[in-house]
Amino acid sequence: RIDEFDGEVIGPAAVCATGIADGRARETMMFATAASAAQQRLWISSPYLVPDDTCINALSMARARGVDVRILIPSKADQWLVYLAGFYYERVFESIGIPVYRYCDGFLHQKCILVDDNLALVGSTNLDNRSLHLNFELMLACGEHQLVRQVAEMMEHDFASAKKMNDAEDRLLPWYIRVGTVVARLFSPVL
Repeated sequence: RIDEFDGEVIGPAAVCATGIADGRARETMMFATAASAAQQRLWISSPYLVPDDTCINALSMARARGVDVRILIPSKADQWLVYLAGFYYERVFESIGIPVYRYCDGFLHQKCILVDDNLALVGSTNLDNRSLHLNFELMLACGEHQLVRQVAEMMEHDFASAKKMNDAEDRLLPWYIRVGTVVARLFSPVL
């Protein structure tokens, strides 16, 4: 019972939960809402980068408004098909001025969104079609200042341990990675 709760209340929070039986794309709406709310920065950390068009457009509009939009993904693969598809979307984001960084200090599996210094979203949702439309996922949005600051510090540290890929380095990828990227892109609706 709620009246028996004796824990500390630290600030406003909301839960975004979704699954395949949900008739609405709540996780996609969450990304789009975060993008539209951002005024200074929108930092995203996800182990997988296979977004739907709604997310791409929302992030693009935030960038067009002058928001510092950046994405952090791992430099190592745990799921090769998704990893390869990520190279395609990395180029999509680079073409609209959104840098994608690859985390170099081990494998990155955190799922976080930082909106300005006002809101942190943490949970299980990846920036991929499977999380956005097929899986059961949960994200917690919290505006409590100390938590937001801790997430910001963590992400600042993680971006400092990451490398931004560029077109020249992309062209140096082995041919089988470049071909695999194109093939993996074909499967993106279910990745």
